[in-house]
Amino acid sequence: MPCGRCRQLLFEHSAEGMLLETVSGIKTIDEVLPDAFGPRTLAAFHNTGA
Repeated sequence: MPCGRCRQLLFEHSAEGMLLETVSGIKTIDEVLPDAFGPRTLAAFHNTGA
């Protein structure tokens, strides 16, 4: 399993819904790093006016 920093980098540079093969089976990037913050989050806030 990637360390926390590597998980964050994977999240920031991944396509939405990216799949990772882990020791616990195939998981989405959102399952590996729940409540992540990255470029997609900023775009979502910008689009909603929040």
